[in-house]
Amino acid sequence: MLEGMVLFLENFIRDVLDVFNEHESRDESHSSQCAEVLLRDVPHPDLYFYLRGSYPIKNLCELSEHLNEMDEHTFVFHVNSQKNDFAEWIATAVGDKVLAEKIFNSRTLPRMANAVNVRVEWLKSKTE
Repeated sequence: MLEGMVLFLENFIRDVLDVFNEHESRDESHSSQCAEVLLRDVPHPDLYFYLRGSYPIKNLCELSEHLNEMDEHTFVFHVNSQKNDFAEWIATAVGDKVLAEKIFNSRTLPRMANAVNVRVEWLKSKTE
C-alpha cells in the first residue's frame, strides 16, 4: 500500500512540475493550468493537513479560511521557532513552493493569513 501511495505521489508531483516547466514562457493559459493544480485538493487523505482538534484541510482555499478563523494557541502549535507546519505542507503536499517560501519565516497569524489569502485570490484570478 505504501509503495502505491509513493508512486501516486511521485506521479502527482511530476504532473505539477510538468505544468510549471512545460514552457519557458508562461502564457495566460499556462498560468491558468498552474493555478488550477495548486488550488485543487491534495491527492490523498494521508496528505491532508490536520489542525489540532479540527477537520482536515484539503487545499489552499480551506487553509485560507481556517487561518482567518484560527486562534493564536492553535497557530503557535503549528508555527514556532522550531517549525512551520503550514509552509512544510504547502511545499510538500500542495506543491506551491512560491507560497511556502514566502510564509516560511512568518511567525504571526495575521501575516501568514494575509499571505495565504493574497496567494489564493491571485490563483483564483488566473482560473477565471
